[in-house]
Amino acid sequence: MKSLRPIAGITLLIGLIVGIDGVTRAEVPNTISYQGILTNAGLPPTVVPDGQYGLTFKLYALSDEATAVWTETHAGVPVTEGRFWVELGSVSPLSLLSFGTPYVLGVTVNGGTELPRIPLTSSAYSLHSRRVTTIDGATGGVISGNLTLENSSASAGNILKGGSLFMHDFGTANTFVGSRAGNLTMTGSCNTGVGDSVLMNATSGGFNTGIGFNALMKNTSGVVNTACGVGALPENTTGSGNTACGASALQSNTTGYYNTANGHLALGLNTTGNGNTASGRSALQNNTIGFDNVASGYYALMSNTAGDSNVAFGTRALYLNTTGAKNTACGAGALSGNSTGIGNTASGYGALIANTEGVENTATGRRALAGNTTGDYNTGCGRDALMNNTTGNRNTAIGYSADVSSGSLTNATAIGYNASVNASNKIRLGNTSVTVIEGQVAFTHTSDRNQKENFRSVDGDEVLGKIRGLDLSSWNYIGHDSKRFRHYGPSAQDFFAAFGHDGAGTCGDSVTINSGDMAGIMMIAIKALESRTAENAELRARIEKLERLIEGKLADWEKPAE
Repeated sequence: MKSLRPIAGITLLIGLIVGIDGVTRAEVPNTISYQGILTNAGLPPTVVPDGQYGLTFKLYALSDEATAVWTETHAGVPVTEGRFWVELGSVSPLSLLSFGTPYVLGVTVNGGTELPRIPLTSSAYSLHSRRVTTIDGATGGVISGNLTLENSSASAGNILKGGSLFMHDFGTANTFVGSRAGNLTMTGSCNTGVGDSVLMNATSGGFNTGIGFNALMKNTSGVVNTACGVGALPENTTGSGNTACGASALQSNTTGYYNTANGHLALGLNTTGNGNTASGRSALQNNTIGFDNVASGYYALMSNTAGDSNVAFGTRALYLNTTGAKNTACGAGALSGNSTGIGNTASGYGALIANTEGVENTATGRRALAGNTTGDYNTGCGRDALMNNTTGNRNTAIGYSADVSSGSLTNATAIGYNASVNASNKIRLGNTSVTVIEGQVAFTHTSDRNQKENFRSVDGDEVLGKIRGLDLSSWNYIGHDSKRFRHYGPSAQDFFAAFGHDGAGTCGDSVTINSGDMAGIMMIAIKALESRTAENAELRARIEKLERLIEGKLADWEKPAE
């Protein structure tokens, strides 16, 4: 039986169930299963908050309702969505009652005023309040045949649970399954929602698909969105063309469009950013307004907020990037420290890993440019290439471990395995093991007079004198095979001491010899020698002339007198 009775602001919707425990027509039942629903008074009534309530039950003989013949109190009865259940007789036995006497039942909630009493009748079965357990003789909750409902409208054709929508197809080509999924006022079409509160605020939005608790919960007019996972796209209102797959994916998106998030918390804080793609847990998680970013991998581009046009592939790639733009990182940890740097390209595990603000750097290879922080326009190609560079600019290293000796050089170039350049505006070819630098043609360096200045004449005889004082010998570099790789010439210290200063500035240094300077000194020396050769030829001609004169005189002296 059911009745609706208001007391002290509470309404009790009662379903009375007589539990059959050894009951026959001549016996009093041992217990009575009793169900009810507590609701707050009002129109329409609403269920009371979930919690525990104290309930007291009393039976009165119908012939004398002044004194209760049986009383039982149940403390802390659980109430969920207003529903509760107790077993009368489980505290105070019912065996003293007379089966043939009519009784009425009184109920008190939390010590309040007793509810209007209800006649108690016996039954060999019961109907559970707000539940269907048997239909047309079916047993075990199984319903045979078809259950046919008309198309959903605001008042018919819907399946409810606990007073809330549970299953309906309101509108055009819409399908909703789940508590509060969809609504009965929307105009949008071709929506599908499965899960609690999915698309519950939809108005004109269409072609949306939401699966999971709160998925697309606030979507109103957004179209062509797909959300799969608990809390996927729950804040989206008018954003369109978004795809979120994973718990809390795109969970803050409101009006952003054409975003794709695949993974837990992927693009989780994006609000208005557009055209982003995130795949992996927390990929692009903090992006808010950044656009056209692509992140694939655990924590890839996780800190990005407003940066745009970044591409990150690999765990923690571009992990700390916030507003940096147009960066490309491929490899675990690549550019992971970058925050505001722009236009960097890193390919390889840990490439440009420490870069924070440096711009337009290119690193290819494991840990290439790994130490760079604010340096700009550097290029490192090869494992550990330019790894020592920190703030230097416009440096180039090609080869495994090709590097600079100092972190702040400029325009330094190292080419070859383990080649190390130690000064700005310098090129180093190969490491100390290199024995031959070979090419099809000779090395050519610029010597255009139009590109030179501060000319000074050089005394060739002085140069010859200095050459005469050089220690010239044959030798080999330490570590080289002395039988195969011998060389001729002076040491740089002697050459620099002799020719390192021309009166205007410094020429070279004390540890290297410039082949161009060496050739220049040789040319000066040759010219000086040529001058001496010319002088010698003149002297020789004069001597020969004298010799001829002398020979002529002698011949005249030797003629006999006539």
